[in-house]
Amino acid sequence: MTVRRRPVNPRKLRPYDQRPRRRRVWIPEGPGSAAIGYFVAAAVWLAAGTGLGFLAIALRAIPSFAFELPLLFGLTFTFDPPRVQHAFVNAVVYGWLSNAGLAAICFITPRLLGRALVTDKAANVALGIWNLSVAGGITALYFWDTGAHGSLTAFPWLIDGGLALALLIMTWTFVRTVGRDLRAAYISAWYFAVALLSALALTAANAVVSVVTLPDVATALASAFIGRALEALWLLGVAVGTLYYVVPRASGNSLASTGVATLGWLLWLDFAPFSGLAEMVDTSVPYFVTSIGSMATILLLAPAFLVVMNLLDTIRGRWTLAFGAGTLAF
Repeated sequence: MTVRRRPVNPRKLRPYDQRPRRRRVWIPEGPGSAAIGYFVAAAVWLAAGTGLGFLAIALRAIPSFAFELPLLFGLTFTFDPPRVQHAFVNAVVYGWLSNAGLAAICFITPRLLGRALVTDKAANVALGIWNLSVAGGITALYFWDTGAHGSLTAFPWLIDGGLALALLIMTWTFVRTVGRDLRAAYISAWYFAVALLSALALTAANAVVSVVTLPDVATALASAFIGRALEALWLLGVAVGTLYYVVPRASGNSLASTGVATLGWLLWLDFAPFSGLAEMVDTSVPYFVTSIGSMATILLLAPAFLVVMNLLDTIRGRWTLAFGAGTLAF
């Protein structure tokens, strides 16, 4: 009896002709994935912040409006204009602007150094922790009393701890990526380094202020200082560092003066930490302390002037790009 064998397809015997199976990963680790993730999160929070902003404006017409809904475990959902205002400010600062700043750091740093982040996976972990903390913090605003805290320091201590943890991971990733090259790195890396360390220290300090029992006046003063310092050190630092990369890149010209950029960075580093003292207005605070803060705030015009003039000098001869459709015009 003859057994007929089916003809063998030799292509199926070669494993390299088959597509490799894609390995599923829970945390993205590809180059550039963290920057993309932060950019997407920033866009989502921009939409959410816009909605909260329109809601806050609408509630200004009826400032006495308040809605309370008792829930389980003694919790009460409270919806009123002050809480919506807090939610709007936090969605814009921690949601939109901070995600955009972290995206800029993850995008620009590898291009300044010519090598990828030491680990995009850790940056993506920080991305998840950061945005879950912001979402949880904005939700908590409607359930817990903010007390004497301002808008940027109104989150509970657990949420502030989550923000600090995310910034700790991002700072570690940045330091590991830059390493010893920071001294010779481009000016943007210097701004990013100070901005990350400042944001980490201020969010950790805010968590401590929320845990420790302080008089309302002391809490309000600390909250005012932290809020102003976050704006001057974190938001301003990331913004200037990003501009110093985008403007020369988009214009095709080299930075006009590295010395002026370094001088502006030193002046900003000198004055910005003290600008928060201007918000500590109370009879318990010596007058000279508030005066130092006010003076430091005014003197911030000096590094701002240097940055603007340096960037304007950089795009000299390329002004047409500022009036067309492109990155520089944006």
